Amino acid sequence: MCALRWHGARFEELDELLAATWLDPLTSDFYYYWCEYSLTEYGRSVLPLVEDVRLWGRAQMARLISRQF
Repeated sequence: MCALRWHGARFEELDELLAATWLDPLTSDFYYYWCEYSLTEYGRSVLPLVEDVRLWGRAQMARLISRQF
């Protein structure tokens, strides 16, 4: 486990993703307080859904912007 909890922002959500096996921590011996995460196979399985939601959000923003002008 990485030693970033003291930074504060959104680490409860990060812990939940780690507990749900969506992420794997990639620690570094060189930087003790630096930690990167990679998606697990399970985490990568949700990427098509995330992309669909991203595209839907962009379409909604474009629709709302077009209504203002």
